[in-house]
Amino acid sequence: NILDVLAYNTHINALVANMTLNESFLGTAQLRSSVSSIASGLGYIPFSKTASRGVIRCSLDLSSVPNRPSTISLPRYTKFTASVDDETYAFQTLEEYIGQDNGTGVYQFLNLNGTPELEIFEGVITTKTFLVGETFNTDVYIIPDINLDTSTANVRVFPSSTSDIFTTYDNIIDTTTITSESNVYILKETPNGFYQLSFGTNNTLGNEPVAGNRITLDYLSTNGDLANRATSFVAAEQLAVSGTSYNLF
Repeated sequence: NILDVLAYNTHINALVANMTLNESFLGTAQLRSSVSSIASGLGYIPFSKTASRGVIRCSLDLSSVPNRPSTISLPRYTKFTASVDDETYAFQTLEEYIGQDNGTGVYQFLNLNGTPELEIFEGVITTKTFLVGETFNTDVYIIPDINLDTSTANVRVFPSSTSDIFTTYDNIIDTTTITSESNVYILKETPNGFYQLSFGTNNTLGNEPVAGNRITLDYLSTNGDLANRATSFVAAEQLAVSGTSYNLF
């Protein structure tokens, strides 16, 4: 019995040692957390989930409205819905679009290129707020959401009532241009699948929020590719013009 127990214990120890060793190398690791950790050490940040994207045309009919404005804006985060396999998904705009009266009271919303193709993205806009502590504290900014789409992240730091917009470092073509005054952030995956927001130290990777600052992170919490086959979109809300709500089509 003692020999059986010792043999079993040796077998388990060998199995654990083998699995641990495998997880220590990029070519043999099986767990995403292991691959992400190793890749981070090599200077590579793995991609997060990416929101499904739709392209729509959207208009507003105010032909029966007197004294209508010449232009109307479709606000950021205007919501639409679509169904895939009997499952309903929420989409929304991530920027503002402008529509101009065509002379008959119909407003066709256009993108920055002047074309009517508007991009909408699947997911729910979520906001996470952090307060920066004293300098002797080591602040860790964790976003507990495995569905975060890092490409939709919008980071702002409030040293006062006004905010400074920060940009992700991988949007900077030449990182050698980053100085102590650069507003840069890094958003990377942690071993448990959540995400950590970090900044420079005024000597490396740019400006660092100081004690008393407020940090806000807006992002899309998405279902990934589950809504990729959506083909029909319906406005989930009305658009208010001069205090009256109207249907989008």
